[in-house]
Parts: sequence; structure tokens; C-alpha cells
Amino acid sequence: MNSIRNSKTWKLFAGPLGTGLAAIVLVFQSLGLRQSLGIYLIPMQVDIGLKRSDFGLYIAMLSLFTGLFSPIAGSISEKNKKPGLVILFGGILVLLGLYLQTLAERLGTSVGFPIITGTILGIGQAATGVSIALGAVGRLFPPEMAAKRTFYFGIVAALSQSGNFVLAPLGRFLISAVGWKGSLYILIAQGAMILPLAYPLRYQKDAVMVQVPEADQNHMETSVPSDSDMELNTVKPESDTQSDIPRINASSNYPLLNATQPSILGTSLQKVFSLPNRSTHVPSAEPTNVKDALMEAVTHGPFVLLSLAWFVCGWHIMFISANLPAYLQDRGLSPEIGAWSVSVIGIGSAIGTFLAGYLPSVTRVLTLRRILLFIYFVRGVLIVVLMTTPISDGLALTFSVLFGTAWLSTVPVTTGIIANIYGTTWLSTLSGFAFMIHQIGGFLGAYLGGLEYQLHKSYDIIWWVSCGMGFLAAIFVYFVKDETLRLFKKR
Repeated sequence: MNSIRNSKTWKLFAGPLGTGLAAIVLVFQSLGLRQSLGIYLIPMQVDIGLKRSDFGLYIAMLSLFTGLFSPIAGSISEKNKKPGLVILFGGILVLLGLYLQTLAERLGTSVGFPIITGTILGIGQAATGVSIALGAVGRLFPPEMAAKRTFYFGIVAALSQSGNFVLAPLGRFLISAVGWKGSLYILIAQGAMILPLAYPLRYQKDAVMVQVPEADQNHMETSVPSDSDMELNTVKPESDTQSDIPRINASSNYPLLNATQPSILGTSLQKVFSLPNRSTHVPSAEPTNVKDALMEAVTHGPFVLLSLAWFVCGWHIMFISANLPAYLQDRGLSPEIGAWSVSVIGIGSAIGTFLAGYLPSVTRVLTLRRILLFIYFVRGVLIVVLMTTPISDGLALTFSVLFGTAWLSTVPVTTGIIANIYGTTWLSTLSGFAFMIHQIGGFLGAYLGGLEYQLHKSYDIIWWVSCGMGFLAAIFVYFVKDETLRLFKKR
């Protein structure tokens, strides 16, 4: 056994490559299934009389419970070191939820279907989602390799976007061929590949961590703090001694001495939230339990601002994925264009997500924070264009591709900032908590979108609200100060 584990093949697949491939397939299935659900709205409406508000409630419940259980799933996987069992449990619930969707008429389209199915599928999505997958990948990288870790986040998130590109048109084709129920049965069989992924993504005590290149080792290293290191925590923030503590910017691999002070406006915003200013945090070792890790994050301004921005991201994604195909059909475009609009979002998302993970690794100008700010700003601009330009097939597909570049490109960037500020020991838990806020936004976006149509036969108000929220999220990100809270030492 030892000879096998010391072999090059074992090191290859026990390290970033094997874990990354399994994470890609997991998120491919999880996101692809969830984001292709919108194509079933019209067929279910025609066949069983499902109201759009009820379908919106279904997507909203799915989004809400995905968010509520994401930090729980992350905490269980990290505290008990059982991510494999969490994924296996989640995979079973995903398949059960899809099966229950085929029984929508029996469950009751107004209450039973949206609440029961949405809840079960949402919990399954939480246990097989991005937080679990990226947590497994992130733990393979030491803090010195923050840029490369974010690059791997981008690779995993980008390649997994093909799930949206593949499953949405596949589902539309199957609906035409065998009906919406037959289509779901086939997707259930195809989605069963989630189950065996529990093994390669399990906690691996002997997993091979990425080695730090010698060039980077010459710059800095992370270490378990010694007794003398822990004395740093007793130094008052305003003490001159603090200037000797190396800090790193979370968008860089290199220490920065004498971190710049926050602006007056930034300080005011921190006071509004009643959160400690970043300059009062002395770098320290990572918390030893999940409670301390969560308390450190939720009382720290940057984490709150990132979570609020992710609320907007969830609102956009769930509102658009649930209602864009129907919205385009309402404006006179074909059902095929509606399905392809969701599909090409996946193409744009793959490109945008890859670039979001790759660019910070090759240039210091495009920091994670700047990229995230740009993503939210672009979302607002694109919605303005969609709402003020005459509709056409070309506009619908162009909007979808361009919005796709800002679709899930928030994932590697937000996760990267969280990892760089707070470390990777509790990465699934912290990113899962932020993702909970994301999904609460998704719940409101999906449900209120369907409710507005039910009341006014229009989506215009929600579109304009979504536009303003995109610009608001960019403002939140502007005030994120991405210094690490972890302890680093020079050699």
C-alpha cells in the first residue's frame, strides 16, 4: 500500500488533478441540473396548469434550502472530515427531488410540489455544490500559493459551466422527443454519476498538497505560530510593533509591510455595520473550531460586504435562470431561443469564470477585488441594454453570452478572497455561509419574479430592480479591504 501511495500515479490523482476532475464533474451535474430547470416552466404550465408563481416558489425554495444547508454541509464535511458521505447523501436527495418533480400534479401544484420538491432538491444541491467542491480543492494549496489556488478555482468553476451548456439544450430536445416527464427520467439516470464522486472527494489524510516552488519559498512561508508568535496577539493595533508584522494583500502572493489605512468613507461604512475595522485585526493562526471561524468572519467587515454582494449574485442567477426562457417567449421569441439563451449563458460563464481565476495569477493590476467589482458593474449595464433595446434573437443570445461572462465568475473570485483572508481550514464552511446569503437572494429573485408576472403579467419591475442591485453590489465590493487575517513570516 505504501508503495502505491508513493507512486507518481497516486500523487497525480490524490493531488490537485484527481480532486479537480472530480470537483468539475460534481459541479457540472449540480449546477447544470439546477440551472436548466427553467426550461420546464412552459411545458408544465401547458400540461398540468402549473402557475408561474408556483414554479417560481419551487425555484425559490430550492434556492433557499440550498443556501440554508450549504454552511451546515460544509461544517459537517470539515468538522467530521466526511465530505464523501455528505456528497453521497446530497446526490441521493438530488435524484429524489428530480423524481418528485415528475409527480408535481399528484403532490399538488400550489403547495406540495413547490415546497416538498424544492426543499429536498435544495438540501441535495447544498451537499453537492460549489462550496464542497472548491473546499476540497482549496485545501490542497498552502497559503503561499494563493494565486495558483484561485487559478484552480477558476478552472474547476469554468469547466463545470459546460453542465449548463449541455443539459439545457439536452433537456429541451428530450422534452420535444419524450415529454417533460420522460426528459426528467433521463436526466435522473444521467445525474446518478454524482454518487461515485463521493470517493475521490472524500477527506484524504494522505492527499498530496501542491508543492511551493523554490522561487516562492524565498519570499515567504506560513507556519504554525510559536509562543513568540502568539505574543503578537497581545500587541495593541496602534503599537509601533505592529508595523513589523508582515501582511499580505489577498490578491497577491507577497507580503506588504505597513498596510494602508482605510478611507474616511470606508471607515464610515464599517461603523454603519458596527463591525471592527480591518486595521484592528492582528494576524493570527486559523481558528481551531467552526464556531470561532464563523464568529471571526461574520464580525469582520469584508466578509459581510462580500456576502451582501453575493446576495445580489444569487438574486440575478435564480431570477434569470427561472424566468429568462419564459420572458423571451413572452416577447415573441421561439422556445428554442429561450432554451439556447440559458445554454449560451453557460458558454459565456465558462469563459468569464476561467478568466476570473486566471488573470489574478498573471498580473497584479487585475486584483480579485477589482475583477469582482467589474463583474457586478457589467451585470447592471447589460440589464439596461436588454430593457432599452428592441428584442431580437441576436440581442437575446448576445445578452446571454455577455451576461454569462459575469454569471458564475463571482465564484472563484469570492471564494479566493475568502480563502486568502481567512485561510482554507474552514473554507467550505465560510464559503458555504456566504453562499447561504447568495441563495437567500436567489430565493427572493426567483419567487418575486414569478409573483410579479402573476400579478402584472410582466417582469419589467424585477428587471429594473435587478439592474440597480448590480450597481449596488459593485459599491459593496469597492469597500472590501482584502488583507489577510492569517499569520505569515518571512524566511
